[in-house]
Amino acid sequence: MVGQGEYLSVVGVTLDSVLGKLERPVQILKVDVDGSELFVLRGAEQTLRRCRFVVVENKEPAKSEIREFLMTRGFDYVTRHELNDMFVNVSNLQSP
Repeated sequence: MVGQGEYLSVVGVTLDSVLGKLERPVQILKVDVDGSELFVLRGAEQTLRRCRFVVVENKEPAKSEIREFLMTRGFDYVTRHELNDMFVNVSNLQSP
């Protein structure tokens, strides 16, 4: 257990490095990482190109940085439910 003022180093990997071998579309990507959502999304560029829906848990409704990031990658903001902002990439809905 790490106490207050102490640090713990961890090795991080991107979603692209984990999911990059998948050839099928990603149906839905749910991101809930306590404030680091944009970091996760930045490491998922290739995955997002194959993704249909993204749900981001966010205490601030559709935080402008997250919304802008996803919209410049073809996603439309759909709605908010409780703490979740929901986005869809309509062009990926046609994929098998």
